[in-house]
Amino acid sequence: MNYGNENMKILEVDKKQIDDVLEFCDYIVDNCHPRLSGTPGCKKAADLIEDKMEKICGKDNTSMEEFKLHPKAFLKWIRPTILIYIISSIFLLIRWIEIATIGYLLADALLIGQFVFYSGIFDFLWPEATGYNVFGKIEPEGEVKQQIIISGHHDAAYVFNLMDKSPILYGISMFGGISMLFFTTIVSIVGTLMKWVQQSYPVFLGTWLHYFLIIAVLFIIPLWFFTTDRVTPGVGDNLIAVGIVLEMGKALVQLKAAGDYPLQNTRIILMSFDGEEAGTRGARAYARAHKDELLDLKTYNFNMDGLYSVEGITFLESDLNGTIKLDKEMAQECTNIAHKLGYPEVNMMKFPFGGGATDAAQFGKIGVTATSFFGVETTLKALDNMVYHSPRDTTDAIDPKVIQASLEIMSVFIQKREEEIT
Repeated sequence: MNYGNENMKILEVDKKQIDDVLEFCDYIVDNCHPRLSGTPGCKKAADLIEDKMEKICGKDNTSMEEFKLHPKAFLKWIRPTILIYIISSIFLLIRWIEIATIGYLLADALLIGQFVFYSGIFDFLWPEATGYNVFGKIEPEGEVKQQIIISGHHDAAYVFNLMDKSPILYGISMFGGISMLFFTTIVSIVGTLMKWVQQSYPVFLGTWLHYFLIIAVLFIIPLWFFTTDRVTPGVGDNLIAVGIVLEMGKALVQLKAAGDYPLQNTRIILMSFDGEEAGTRGARAYARAHKDELLDLKTYNFNMDGLYSVEGITFLESDLNGTIKLDKEMAQECTNIAHKLGYPEVNMMKFPFGGGATDAAQFGKIGVTATSFFGVETTLKALDNMVYHSPRDTTDAIDPKVIQASLEIMSVFIQKREEEIT
């Protein structure tokens, strides 16, 4: 095989490989549900993935690392925040404006800390659990000069009730509710300052305030039903990525066994994170624990998340609600590879505010070259049939073409990195 031709791939994808990925997903769903991080089901999934990685990478090159997290802290802050908002609004209506302002600021802190920046500052308020990252290394034939982490996550999400019932209502409630919360906080702060200056209750907080708060509550109350205690099957988000990671590893090892291994100086790390749905806690734990080795050696992270269809799929150039930069050049290169391989649908995108995050964010945060191959389409047509974070997130929702595209794009990216370093 001519590895110098970018239209030639390390992995020539066939139907069996695609079927193997889908069968892996079905097996994990059937035997490990529910896979909420910190539960026995998620640990069992990690054990099964570890077994598969050991067969690919060897026992000595496969590891499972534990980390602590608070799985319920990531989304279960929503109801306390709504209660704080309603109580604060009552204080505002009865003109206890200082107390109202303190309450609104606390609600803002919960929202910003837990959702906007994934900081986890309030995690301690919820029970602690143990998560499990699993990874295996495939060493090159010669000296290691760089490494590429190909990754997905094996934990599953809570069902997003609003998104399941009406993705459009979900969007309206999210942006409307958050906007109302911030606007009310600003009004309350301004009112407090004016009261201190004027030594009297501000006139501008008149009758209109009652109507505004009624409208604000109408936007915010639906968020009470944002999520449920049900857990999704989590195939497109994100078992499919783990299956693709394993399939890529199998292909590389088969080339090694055949004496046709193309990677002389590039280490490949197969990675399955836990805790992504709890605020990318698994990726954060790994990035913190391995920061020195990730930065001492040139490292790339090719992450995958939400792969359902090639339509609307993107390489991310930013992450974590748009607050963290990923590597734009890597995203552009991967997009160019996709186009040359016959996938013109693939684009680049900055992650929108309210979109959450992928595990690549934690690599971007410490300075590792990273991007995410992200496939949750957000057009109105797609929203009508969305299965993301719903009970319908099964293998039936996966277009096999997205598996083929992921493997092909990834293999060419790996090949090009090897050519540049050799």
